Amino acid sequence: MVNVKRKPDQKTKIDKKDLGKRETFGFKFVMLFLANIIIVLGSFSGLIFCINKTFKNPGGEIITYTEKGNVDYKVYLKKNVFYDKPFLNKDMVYVASLIDKIVINYNYDFNVDQASDIEYKYNIVAKLFITSQNNSKTFFEKEYVLLDAVSDEIHNKKSFNINKDVTINYAEYNNLANQFKSNYAISTISYLDVYLQVIEHGKDTNDYKLESSNKTLLRIPISEQEVNINLDNEKVNEEKQVVSETNVLIKHKRCICVDIVLFTILMVSLIRLVRRISIIINRHSYYDRYIRRLLHAYDRIIVNVTTAPNLKKYNVINVETFNELIDVRDNTKEPIKYYVIEPHRKCEFFVTNDKDLYLFIIEEVYIGEKKSKKS
Repeated sequence: MVNVKRKPDQKTKIDKKDLGKRETFGFKFVMLFLANIIIVLGSFSGLIFCINKTFKNPGGEIITYTEKGNVDYKVYLKKNVFYDKPFLNKDMVYVASLIDKIVINYNYDFNVDQASDIEYKYNIVAKLFITSQNNSKTFFEKEYVLLDAVSDEIHNKKSFNINKDVTINYAEYNNLANQFKSNYAISTISYLDVYLQVIEHGKDTNDYKLESSNKTLLRIPISEQEVNINLDNEKVNEEKQVVSETNVLIKHKRCICVDIVLFTILMVSLIRLVRRISIIINRHSYYDRYIRRLLHAYDRIIVNVTTAPNLKKYNVINVETFNELIDVRDNTKEPIKYYVIEPHRKCEFFVTNDKDLYLFIIEEVYIGEKKSKKS
């Protein structure tokens, strides 16, 4: 006797003429499948939204800050018969021998998109360079502090501003460069770099680390007949970003319950969606194609039944191949009956004759072994 676990009144949902087309592939299945996708997307979106509401800065936040350095200057002239005004504005070409002094105004703005605590210091320095004619080697350089370092800080603010004036005694630097050229009888190129240097760093009370240093530089030619002053502040006038290192903080504790519910819904929906996708993928499995070929080839001698036979009432004889079952059918003139034990997984073909039941069971494992032997 063969022990096969099944329910005697179990009804099959597979018709031999339409094997592989599951009942769930109808309108109801499609609607459930689409609803499943909508629930997954909706619960996922809701979960992301609630997590953002529940927690503060999960994974770090991008902090944007900008620095802008502006320079204005006036070139004051010695007494002369050509110019009526005592000074000339910027962005002109100046006669070196007429320059008395240059008054420079530095204006620096710092802005950050989050209220912060920032310490900063700044100074203004002039640096004289005397170089070779091709400007590749430096003969002489000297630094002059025009404004000693100033330290300051802001608390819980988004910006600060530095506005300072310095005066350059042009004649002093010009005389020094000319003297060097005259004493050593060499051709030189000389210039004076005057710059505002600002150094910022954030305090420990901030959610991000800030270390920044920039120079707003003005280059003034020295020991030349004409002077064309150049401004270099490209590295200052720009937007920068840092990432906060805030630990995850709970903003709304009540939202945690909603997060848990949405997460549970998402997991359940994903499991169901995976199962339905698996059904679609396995719809035309090798097992189904094999059974379909049998039912199509022997349609006239096979009867589809919806109730499993009661094996206790028969003398069960297992046959090894379907061809042997056909031989039994030819000898007994009884039809071959087809019953689905597990849809798309396991079925049985049998012939009853008086008290004997000739049984042939097909499982996915059997089909897999059959396929491997052929290959």
